[in-house]
Parts: sequence; C-alpha cells; structure tokens
Amino acid sequence: MRSVLGLKHSVKARVTLVTLLVLVVGLWVLAGYATSLLRRDIEQRASVAQNTSVVLLANQINEQLIIRLQTLDAVAKGITAEQQFEPALLQAALQERALLPTLFNGGALVFDEDGAVLVSIPTQAGRQAPRLALTPANKTVLNQLTRAVVAPPSLGPLRQVPVLSLVAPLPTVGASPKRWLAGIIELRGNSFLDHLGALFPERTSSLMVVAGEQRVIVAATDPLRAMTRSPTTGVEPDVDAAMTGATGTHIVASAKGVPVLLSVAAIPAANWHLAGRLPLSEVFGPIEQVQQQLLLVAALLTLITGGATWWYLRRQFKPLVAAADTLAQLSNTEKPTQAKGDEVGLLMARINQLLAQIRERERELDVQTDELTQINQQLQAILQHVPQLVWLKDLQGRYITCNARFEAFFDLPVASVQGRSDDDFFSPEQAQLYREDDQICLQSRTMMTTQRWLASAESAHEVLLEVNKIALHDAQGRVQALLGIGQDITERWRLSQFGQLRSKVLELVVQDGALPLLLQTLADGLHGLRADWSCALFLVQAESEPARLRVMASAGLDEDFVHALDGLVVSDGICSCATAASSGKRVVVSDLAKSETTKDYRERAQRAGLGASWSQPLFDVQCKVIGVFSVYQKAALAPDVSDVDLLVQLTRLAEIALERAHAGERLRASESSFRALTENTPEAVVVHRLGTVVYANPAAVQLFGANSITDLLSKSTTDLVAPEFQSQQAARMRALQCGDALTATEESRFVRLDGSAFDVEVQGTAIVFDGQPAIHVSIRDVTQRAQTRRQLQLAASVFEHALEGILITTASGNIVDVNAAFTRITGYERRDVLGKNPRLLQSGRHDALFYQSMWGDLLRDGVWSGELSNRRKDGQVYTQMLHVSAVRDKQGAVLHYVGLFADITARKDQEERLNYLAHFDSLTGLPNRALHADRLRQAMANVMRRQKKLGVAFVDLDGFKTVNDESGHDAGDQVLITVANRMRQALREVDTLSRIGGDEFAAIIVDLDYESDCDPLLHRLLIAANEPVLFNGQQLQVSASVGVTFYPQHEDTSPDQLMRQADQAMYQAKRKGKNRMQVSGFADLPE
Repeated sequence: MRSVLGLKHSVKARVTLVTLLVLVVGLWVLAGYATSLLRRDIEQRASVAQNTSVVLLANQINEQLIIRLQTLDAVAKGITAEQQFEPALLQAALQERALLPTLFNGGALVFDEDGAVLVSIPTQAGRQAPRLALTPANKTVLNQLTRAVVAPPSLGPLRQVPVLSLVAPLPTVGASPKRWLAGIIELRGNSFLDHLGALFPERTSSLMVVAGEQRVIVAATDPLRAMTRSPTTGVEPDVDAAMTGATGTHIVASAKGVPVLLSVAAIPAANWHLAGRLPLSEVFGPIEQVQQQLLLVAALLTLITGGATWWYLRRQFKPLVAAADTLAQLSNTEKPTQAKGDEVGLLMARINQLLAQIRERERELDVQTDELTQINQQLQAILQHVPQLVWLKDLQGRYITCNARFEAFFDLPVASVQGRSDDDFFSPEQAQLYREDDQICLQSRTMMTTQRWLASAESAHEVLLEVNKIALHDAQGRVQALLGIGQDITERWRLSQFGQLRSKVLELVVQDGALPLLLQTLADGLHGLRADWSCALFLVQAESEPARLRVMASAGLDEDFVHALDGLVVSDGICSCATAASSGKRVVVSDLAKSETTKDYRERAQRAGLGASWSQPLFDVQCKVIGVFSVYQKAALAPDVSDVDLLVQLTRLAEIALERAHAGERLRASESSFRALTENTPEAVVVHRLGTVVYANPAAVQLFGANSITDLLSKSTTDLVAPEFQSQQAARMRALQCGDALTATEESRFVRLDGSAFDVEVQGTAIVFDGQPAIHVSIRDVTQRAQTRRQLQLAASVFEHALEGILITTASGNIVDVNAAFTRITGYERRDVLGKNPRLLQSGRHDALFYQSMWGDLLRDGVWSGELSNRRKDGQVYTQMLHVSAVRDKQGAVLHYVGLFADITARKDQEERLNYLAHFDSLTGLPNRALHADRLRQAMANVMRRQKKLGVAFVDLDGFKTVNDESGHDAGDQVLITVANRMRQALREVDTLSRIGGDEFAAIIVDLDYESDCDPLLHRLLIAANEPVLFNGQQLQVSASVGVTFYPQHEDTSPDQLMRQADQAMYQAKRKGKNRMQVSGFADLPE
C-alpha cells in the first residue's frame, strides 16, 4: 500500500500516466481522421462508379431508341404512293420488313388524320380495326412531324396495355390526306426496358426511367412502379430530383427520409432521364465495418494500456522508452514498421495503413496540381497572343501579371510590372485617376468602360485606349482581382473627329461664314485632332512687292513665333512655309535645328520649342499658290503616310473655304456699287426713323407688293419683318443707333403687305435724312438663294448617306466625285478614281456595241437605265442596276453625268438558282415535271406544224425499292443518278428525258416519221437501265418497265392524256413481267 501511495506522488509515475493518456487520445484522434478520409474517398468513388454505370446504361437505352427511330423512318420513306392507297400492298410492305417485329414487340400500324388504323402487323384477323383517339393538339404535332419521334407512354391502341409508341410520317402524296407509321413497344412484354435490374445488379440499388414532362415512371427495377405517375411534389424528393432532369450525382432523401446517392443521365432520343439510387448506408457499409474494427482495437488497446500501467510503473520507464523508440522509428522512415503479433503490433499495422492512404492522397493531389498547372500554361499562351492589352491587379492596385501586348506597348517586361502600382509608371494625377476607376469598378461589380490617352513605346504620338475593367470573383462571390483589357482606338477616334471637322467647315462654307472664322476653325480642329501638333494658315499677299505671307489663323503656337512668321517674304531658304509658297510643293523639315533655313528662323523655332515643320501649299482654281498650311512638331521627326494624308485633306478644305470666301467678297463688292444707285437701282432701299418708314424706292414698293410709295410711308418696320426675326432686326437697329459695328449684310425674313414672307439679305447704315438721324436699309430678295442652299444641303446629305452608289463625271466622262456607297460596292476609294474614266470598272463581259448603244441612248434621251456587269477593285465581277442622267445648263449643254447604281448580284444569283430549282431535278439534273409538261406542249405544237410524230414514254425502274431498302438511300441516289445519265445518253439531243418523281422518268421522242422509228431508242433505254451500277464495291441491279404512246391520234389529245396513256402502258409492262416495253392501247382508256 505504501508503494502505491508512493507512486502517486512520484514524478516518474505522473509522467508515465500523462504519456499514456496522450497516446490513447492520439490513437482515437488518428482513427477518427482516418475514418473521415476513407468516408470521403468512398463517397467520391461510389458517386463516380454509379454515375458512370447510369450514363452507360442511358446511352444503351438511347441507342436502342435511335435504332428503332431510324428503322421506322427508313420504312416510312420506303413506302410508295401506290402502296399507301392500296391496303393489301401496304400490309404486304410492312410484313416484308423483318426488323419491325424484332424491334417492336407490339407490332406496327398505319393510321390517318382521323385516327383510323388502316393496316397493322401482326394482322388482327376477325377483329375490327380500332380507331385512335387523336386530340387537336395530337393532330397539330403529327402534322408538323418531319422524322420519327417517341410519343408519350400510353395504353396501346390494339391490346390496351402500357406501350411506348414511335411515330414517323409517310411521304406526302399531292393533296392526299397525311398518314403515319407507328411502331409499338409493349412495356410489359419482352422489351429492351424489361431487364433494368439485371443491368444494375446491386442488391439495394434501384433504377427507373422517367418522362419528366409527363411526370411518369416509364420503367423501373421495381415492376410495381412501371407506368405509374409520380406523386405530388415533395412526397418523394429523390423521384422529384430525377423528374427535373438535373444530370449528375446528388445526395437526396428518399420518401422514408433515408439519404440516397442519386445519379441521373439523359436519354435524348425520348427526352427521358435514367435515375439510379443507392442508399448511403450501402455506400458506407465497408467504412463502418472498418470504423467498428478501429473502435474495437482502440478500446482493446485502452484496456491493455490501463492494465499494463502497473507493469510500466513497476518497471519504471522501460516500457515508455520502448514506445518512444517505436514512434521515433515511425517518424524517421517512410517504410512500414514491422508489427509484432501483440496489441501494439496490431496498432502499428493500422497506423501503417493510414499512412499509406495519406501518401496515396498526396500523390493524387500532386497529379491534380500538375493538371491545373498545365491548364494555367495554356491560358497564359492564349493570353499572350490576343491583340489587346491585358493585365491583372490585386485589390491593393498592384499588378499581378500582364500579356505580351502590354509589355510591348509600355516597353516593360512583366517582371518589372509585377508587384508595382500605377504610381510607379504614371504621373500622380494619372495614377489617382486610374485608382478611382478601379474603385468604381470594384464597387459596381459590373464592367466599366473608359477612354484614356497614353504615351506608348510603339508610337511617337499619344495613343487613345478604350479600357474595359471588370472585377473577378471567387465561387463565394468575393472579389479576388481586377481584370483590365485595353484596345487602341486612336485611328477610329481620329476618323470620327475629322468627319465632324469636315462637316463643320463645309457647313460654314455653305452658310457663307467669314473667312477668318473658317480658317481658325480648321486650325483649331487640327490641333484638337493631334494635340501634339501646332499649325498656322498663311495667305500670300501678292499685291505687295515682294510677295509676303500673312498669318490668317494659328493654333498651339507661341504668340511671338506667330508674330515673327507674319509678313515673311515668299522665297526659298527662309523657312518651310516660305519655300512651299515659292516652289508650290510640299516641304518637309524633319529637324529644324539642322535645316537649311535662316539662322534667325531656327533660333525663333528653338525658343518656341519646335523640332520639325511640314508645309503644304494652297492652290486656287487656276492652280496658283494662294497660301500655305504649315504643321509644327515639338519633336524632330518626319511625317508618316497618315500624317501626310491628314495634312492634304485639311489643305483641300482650306482651299474650298478660300475659294468660297473670295467668291463671296467679289459678290458683296459688286452689290455695294449697285446700292449707291438708290432710286435707279433694282435693289430695294428703305429709310426708317425710330422704326417708321420715311422713304422707299420703286424697287422696295415692288418688293413689298405695294401699289405706291404711300402704302409704305408711315408703316412700322415691325409690320414688315417676320415674327421670328423681330428680335434680330431690333438688335441691329439698336446697334446702328449706338454706333456699334455690324456685319455688312445679314440674312433675315420680311413680310409683304399681303402677308406672304420672303427671304432677304439686308444691310443697314446710319445716315442723316431730311436733317434728322435715320437708318438706310438696302434689301435684296434672296428667297431663291436660300432655297438653293437648303436644297444643296439636302442633296449633300443624300449624296453622302445614300445606300446606292453615286458617281458624278464631267461631260467628257472623267469622275469628279463619288459617295461612300460607291467605295463600299466597288472597293475603290475616292482618291483612286477622281479624274479617271468609269471604264476602269468594266468587266469585259459587254462588247463595244453594248456601250455604243448605251451612249447613243444617253446622248439622245439624256438618260439610260439597265443592268450592267462591272468589276470591283479586287477583281470580282458583280451585277449592278445602273441609272445615268445628264445634268444640263440653261442652254441645254451637258455639264455633268450622274450615275446611280445598286449591287444586285445576290438577287441575280438567287433568281438563277430559283429558276433552276423550279425546272430541274436537284438530284439528277434532268428536267422536272413542270418543265417536262412545258416541253411536251411545245413538241405537240411543232408536230402539227412539221407533220411529224412524237412518242411519249413513261419509265419506271424495277427493283429500285429493294436497292433503297437493302443498301440505303445513298445507294438509291447513286442508282438514280447513274441510270438517268445512261438513259439520257441513250436518247438523241433533240429528245427530252425528265424525272417525274421517285424512280419514275418520262421521255419525249420527236421528229418521228413512223411510230416504229421509236423502237431502237426505247430498246436503248431498256439496255441502259439494265446495266449494273457499282456502289461501294457492290453491284446494284435494276431494270425498267416502259410504256409508250404516240401523237397525233385520231381524236384531240391533251398532254395530260398522253402522260396517262403512257403511264397505263407502263403498268401493263410491269404486269407482263417487267423489264419490257408496252405500247399504249389508248382507245380503251377512260378520258
């Protein structure tokens, strides 16, 4: 007793007890962990195994259904029109199909639109054929069928047992009622669905085939469940899951609340699903046995350890050291420890098993990691080859990765980008802007699109990027990263901006805008298009000696530099603009510091921060230099092709503006000289004081529709101005009274005394009249000009946006303008065709006489319309509908020709194809029934004129149906093509061979002196049909039965009667043994 009490307080005893306790707890924890791993592994393996079995079985069922559907389709298509309407022939045709009873244990039947069963196999001797109960919905579905389908399970029409029906449409014969062939599978008979249990032999598992749309269990391993409807939703959750059609494996509860492993696979041919169920208790049976063994072993070890504690206490730490050595051996080696036959040995064996399973799981994880690595590498390869910039950021705005396009754009390798933020690459303002974009995108959880100008290592100019950003989320919806995609849209943006600038300038030109405003709009527009470009517009001051350049507009240039440019002498060697004005050629100075310009100019350009200049001369209509358009760059570089093209286009706009402005100035100068002749001038002049008319000249009296001047005197000016222009004229009156500057003339709208409005151009001047201040107003009626301008604006809009191609030529035929539709249709850009003759579009398909006739009509009538074949820029020939009109001046002389055309190639191709399909058989290329009837009518008419005879032969192939059924439709098509070609060669060129339908042909044999002249041709037809046809290594043999009749006859005979006579003769040939010719006894035929 004392020794025991002493052990209670012994340090060795306490250490021993704690060690034993830890060992016991560790064993239990390790056993639980191993059980959990095994449970998950078995569940996964069972899911995969059951799902694989269910999928394989579903595929087998689907293949069985497909075989039956294809067979039913083949049988239905093989039934001829004659067999459809002859019950005996139809019954015989079905009985000849040996596969039908094998594949359809319930037989087969043919029924019509009213549900009447016409024939069936096996035959129902002595019983009246039943009638199917077809609902309107059933009839609608049947009329829409084009191939065999599986009908919902139901009671059979013949034996009233649960059946599965497969229905296929029979070929439609003219306007005859439609009929269908049905194959019946009795589900309680010997069908391919009877042995689901044998196919899935687990003792506690079950299978069922369900039709989800009808909520019907079609078949099941439990025979009592077959052909029963599913109970209300929620009663059997596992059945409900199968009915939904959610394929895959799931764990659901059965009707008794027992968890089961449910695998569902689709059967597409019938829109069914196959479901397999296995109780989880069956799945986890082995693991529960292992778990019980582990629990038993752990409990046994616990008892042994407790009983041995006294032994360990008595022997002090000797057992403890032995156990420590054993655990050390386990931790230092991967080889399993040699277990003894005692309880410790059993424990070590279990531990070795668990360690082996853990190592196996680690190897599987390594394989999965390798597969994920391979997928990641493939995605990286795709990412590196997309043309857009792609990058990925973390939630702190640091770059994770980027693609090769991103690296090339910024000239930064991915290694230098990773882990860094926008602050490392952009200015603080830009970086802050990009951070704000990122935050908005992360918070909105939707894609965000912005446009940003950025400097690129690939271009000397800034590039406009369209940036799309979207937040990436994990499976739980948490934001993980930010994906960015950038696309270069610089050229698209510049084209859009240039189009807007061009429209704005042309609008100002049409509106007679002031020249300084026009030129400044151009300069500002160019600076807006290319922010790194500066520009100046010069006009040549030719009246000075020597000629000098005057700056009319500038943008982006230093004011001192512009002042220095103003007044430069037009001469070579001073600067690029002066040299361009002097030489009349484009001058490019790519490096101002090294140029051959004057020292003063180089110094001024250096102070202004300019490195290059490009100058383009401006010409008037006489090709005389009238100005220069100069562009300046801060960097020393030469222009590329797009830069030169932009400069040339802007120069062209400037030339148009200058020409219109000079014309306007000349017009206004001329008008001013006439206004001085107040009384005798035809221009209306009105003088008013404080808004009351005090004088009007005769032209004003006539303009306002007054009878005399007294009608206008004392009249208020507000009565003579249209309401919408009252404020305009009031403002001009106030400005004149205050001495403010006004435009020389302004357009307005006045009102005559009779109330009619008219457009005017007015000019007001402050004068002294009769000793008192007054306002002198010159009025010019510009109604016609305003209408013309509106018409021009409308015409320009129509010209630019018309869907038809438009080209305008001079009277000599040289192209002066084309619209966008012309470029879209022909492929030629506007610059490709300006100044050229439209003959460059000729396709070569029209001869010289065609064009002579066209020009003759055009010169005579002033208009020509018709179809024309032309050639696109890429060489492709197309057909167009062209309308050409001559535009004449008042004297009738031709000024221009305007051509309006549309591409009708597709329409012509479709017309030709429709015409071919309407008259020829698509399989054999022979004339079809419609063309045959037309040629027969023509041949009969020719017979009467030429006093000849003709023969009409009706040919039907013998044995073709057997070839079609046994060798397939491809073989049947080959036989038709080959035999048709041989029979066509057997006839003469003047004869016609047509395919009437199926295996029926008809021949028109003309220019016969005697009916016997037809015999050799018909014998050649029979020989041609009898020759074997080689298909896929086998010889296919058919023959022909030919019926023939002749025209003219003693009585009037129509084409249809001739065809019926030949058809009847053909049937007589068949009845006499086939493979022969029979002449019609038409006298015995009914009319």
